[in-house]
Amino acid sequence: MIVDVRRPEACSVLAREVGEPLTATAPNPKAWLALEQPGPWGRKAPSSSHLDRELGAELDARAKAAGVTLLLIRRPGRHADTHQITERAVVVAHPKAGWLEQGVIDDPMSLLGLDLAALAAGEPPHLGERPIEPLVLICTNGRRDLCCAEVGRARVTALAPILGAALWESSHLGGHRFAPTVLVLPSGVVLGRASADDVLEAVAGRLPLHAYRGCSSLPPPAQAAQAYLLASIGAAEADHLRLDAPLGNDPWRVSARHDDGRQWTVTVEERTGLERPESCGRETEPLITLVVTGAPQTAG
Repeated sequence: MIVDVRRPEACSVLAREVGEPLTATAPNPKAWLALEQPGPWGRKAPSSSHLDRELGAELDARAKAAGVTLLLIRRPGRHADTHQITERAVVVAHPKAGWLEQGVIDDPMSLLGLDLAALAAGEPPHLGERPIEPLVLICTNGRRDLCCAEVGRARVTALAPILGAALWESSHLGGHRFAPTVLVLPSGVVLGRASADDVLEAVAGRLPLHAYRGCSSLPPPAQAAQAYLLASIGAAEADHLRLDAPLGNDPWRVSARHDDGRQWTVTVEERTGLERPESCGRETEPLITLVVTGAPQTAG
């Protein structure tokens, strides 16, 4: 039986209580790079795990400079406290370009030779094969936030027998107050407060809008516009909806078009509301959300 967090002071509990919406909260890196590292992870996983700390910090810094997010991943189950690993998986994805690669490397030092600028621009590094089925990453980085440990691991346990090798535990994905946080690759779909059924729906290509934080290939204002339009025209239309880069800065204007010729222009603004902690043990801070204001202008 899956039991969600029951600590009244937990960030995920407090975020629910104030009604913080999931919409437009997905991270927006240019690409994702995930390296297998068994064993425990610390708060900043790349530099606080059994991966060489200097290497982890260097890879993380280089990735950030290129606009790429570096994650550590591990297989579901007990995490043996061992430093020994001879081969490890590496996963690379560019949701905007629509590709995903998974390979195996012997030495993580080899990743220092990866052209991260080219990766960010959408050029595949040819590190391995392209999986036929989507991969699912669920944050279980308990040293970063207890909610991810409590709910994330429960979802992993429920999904492991179903998803098998397509499922990975992940380090921090962002937004622990929405635990469990889930990333589906190569689509870049990011979920929060997701049930096991929600995850399976996303893997099957059907967006569970009630658990949808956004697509990581879109900047937050475009995520807000997409969610608004999909709520109107139906989640099944997501693959047929194209969004342009947002124009302006609070308010933003986002142009969207459907493959059938319909077009919209959506206005998105920031709103500041109630307060909640960003993660467990933190002080409360203002809740800032992105909302669509007014009816979208339509054409076509």
